[in-house]
Amino acid sequence: MALPHYCRAWGCRKPIAKRMLMCKEHWALVPRPCKDSITLELKKCFREKNHRVSKEYLQAVSWAVDAVRVSARNLKEEQCR
Repeated sequence: MALPHYCRAWGCRKPIAKRMLMCKEHWALVPRPCKDSITLELKKCFREKNHRVSKEYLQAVSWAVDAVRVSARNLKEEQCR
C-alpha cells in the first residue's frame, strides 16, 4: 500500500495526489514566478536519466512553502482586525 501524500503547506494535512506539491487552496497562494520555477526545474529533472531533483527545485519548493506561510499569516491578521 502506498504511503499517503499530503499538502506541503505548514499545518495542512489535506491528502493530495502524489504529483502535486500542495492542495488547490494553498497552491493558489504561491506567486506565479515561484510556480514557474518549480515547473521548469521539475521538467529538467525528468529529462535527466537519474530523475534527481536539483538544488534549484528544492529552493523553489522552499520559497513556495514560505510564501504560503506568509500569505496565511497575513490573512489571519486581517481577519482579526
